[in-house]
Amino acid sequence: MLGERDQLLLKKLVELYLEAGKPVGSRTLSKLPEIQLSPATIRNVMADLEAMGLIESPHTSAGRVPTARGLRLYVDHFLTCQPISREYVATLTRELEQAGEPEAAIEKANALLSELTGLVSVVRLPDRARERVSHVALMPLTERRVLMVLVFNDQEAENRFIELDTPVDAGQLAQMADFFNQELVGLTLQQARDALVSRMRALSHQLNHGMAKVLQGAQGALEAHGHAEVRIAGEAKLLQYEEMADVSRLRALFDAFEQQRHLLHLLDRSLQAQGLQVFIGRETGVELYEPCAVVTHPYEMGEALVGVLGVIGPRRMPYEKVIPLVDITAKVLDAVLKKGELAPLNR
Repeated sequence: MLGERDQLLLKKLVELYLEAGKPVGSRTLSKLPEIQLSPATIRNVMADLEAMGLIESPHTSAGRVPTARGLRLYVDHFLTCQPISREYVATLTRELEQAGEPEAAIEKANALLSELTGLVSVVRLPDRARERVSHVALMPLTERRVLMVLVFNDQEAENRFIELDTPVDAGQLAQMADFFNQELVGLTLQQARDALVSRMRALSHQLNHGMAKVLQGAQGALEAHGHAEVRIAGEAKLLQYEEMADVSRLRALFDAFEQQRHLLHLLDRSLQAQGLQVFIGRETGVELYEPCAVVTHPYEMGEALVGVLGVIGPRRMPYEKVIPLVDITAKVLDAVLKKGELAPLNR
């Protein structure tokens, strides 16, 4: 437990460090009007904070910087976020709506977030394997080729094709479409495929050869294609931070961005945790991201969480600005994708 004096000194030290990126000394703190203590007393308090693992000295100078643990304490207990205006929400909404298709709106939100925060922004696009089917349509293309339209979360449609060796008429396709909508709506692709496999034997005696082939072909059409994608914007923005200027570290970080494996794991953690998440240093679970902080927020399509939007930057990021921007951008993206009301977003 920290006393009031300890809390105030830690808070001011972190704020000065976040603003200037330089170690903060006792004399600098003593000049603040809120702190009416001598440099000697401040040095004693700073020694206590250092013993607790909340601050450290990066050099032999008397200046101190917050550790990842100190930053975590600051973010959780002392941070005051900048308010977001209704005008900003309206502008952001208009920008995302003008993007058109859901994926374009998601990528636009990602680009805007990088521009607004001055950090690297990342977005995990919806993973078809996780999304839920909300409607199925079957349309004949030729006598032996059927278009299967899968609608996910009432938002996005994807075309799959079923190849047949027996002609099927439009009436039979309509019956099969009704069956699929009764059995598959609300399921993920894997669940939908498993459901059809389990029903195949029971239905085989009720369907003619052509309809049975449609059912069989639908199983293949329900295979999840590809994998979750991560889009990254603004990598070069890390160059403006002195503590990120190590060329070998930056190269390794950029390589990790390109490979996406670590990012996907981290964004999956964010998706499972739900709500806004702040990972500082080793909390990311990735040693390469130890000098970084990551702020994320999941977004929805329909009623399902399907992706994550966030930023990556140095641990010395302006949390008071970044956290509300990530939060509101994800919520506005939610509203645009759902075409819902914006009133709940305004704080």
